[in-house]
Amino acid sequence: MIAVGPAKKLNGRLNECMIVDSDSGLRDNVARGIEASKSKAIILAACDMPLLTPDSVDSFIYESRLKGGNVCYPIVHEMRSALMAASGIGRRLL
Repeated sequence: MIAVGPAKKLNGRLNECMIVDSDSGLRDNVARGIEASKSKAIILAACDMPLLTPDSVDSFIYESRLKGGNVCYPIVHEMRSALMAASGIGRRLL
């Protein structure tokens, strides 16, 4: 597992994780994480996903391999519904 972020703050806090120092923007940080990986298959996930579980990651990997996509992006319907309800903007949330 690779975490891209402020190395000074993250060092020693994340077990079994390679720390890659972050850059100025999302695109550069994603590129840094990919470059640090030796794997052909990569999952990108934000670190602030409290509802992300090992089971959901396993399911996503299984479905992605089954579909054979080059790029797979998960859509979490429960989270979308919760955001729509909390925001009050209804179906306009994309």
